[in-house]
Amino acid sequence: MAFRFDVSVDDQRQAVSDPVRPTEFTVIAPDGTGGEWISQPNDNVLLSLGSDNSWGTVRFTTTSGNVFCVTIGVQELTGWTDVAANLTYQETAAAVGASYEDTGSLQYGVRIFKPPSVGVRDRTGTGIRSEVGQQTGVGHWPVQITLVDT
Repeated sequence: MAFRFDVSVDDQRQAVSDPVRPTEFTVIAPDGTGGEWISQPNDNVLLSLGSDNSWGTVRFTTTSGNVFCVTIGVQELTGWTDVAANLTYQETAAAVGASYEDTGSLQYGVRIFKPPSVGVRDRTGTGIRSEVGQQTGVGHWPVQITLVDT
């Protein structure tokens, strides 16, 4: 099954119109497919999920020392569904120019994904964001990825 990834990044400590974005972003399926680097937000990459619904990999390189929160959900006609069993979720304090990879550790807890207009719960369950770019918690900055079935 192929999905198109539409990527946008916002640092909530800045105006939404002036986001801080990773310089590189990629998503890799469990079987090793995909993996194209996304150099600009809203560039697309195709990902084929593993037939066993195993974890994929998310990697990104940042341009600043900010903290980014990667949230992934599958957008269906009826709304968003939790795909925690399929893909990874990562939050990290990023050093300038550093790269990070998360291959699906189960250490993360809450994975609830809803349309930004409804609210996105952060992984610790401490806050609800009414939409991407608005801060409701401390130290949680979103990267919003929308998967569209192609």
